[in-house]
Amino acid sequence: FLTMYTAITRRTESGRIVSAGEAVSREEALRMMTSMAARFSFDEKNRGSIETGKLGDFVVLDDHFLTCPPERLRTIRADMTIIGGRVVFERGSEVPRFLGSGVPRFGLPN
Repeated sequence: FLTMYTAITRRTESGRIVSAGEAVSREEALRMMTSMAARFSFDEKNRGSIETGKLGDFVVLDDHFLTCPPERLRTIRADMTIIGGRVVFERGSEVPRFLGSGVPRFGLPN
């Protein structure tokens, strides 16, 4: 989440602020890494947002991205990662989970 922290605060690792006028909101940073990233990879029909019919790829964070203190964004971590609607990582779990065959989608089957 260091990339989003930098886009939001415009701070370098040394703490210097660069091009403050280029800062984006947390909501914009989140869109840049989700729906906009899917669009740029020509996969917005399947990824980029949680909607019926799309792949279930998302993370559960250890803090609230939109409301935590700005400095916390540098160290925020994923507690769980879901790919294709299946848990593939869960913090504290000793054995990683593997992707099986088939990729479920959100919503009811057609």
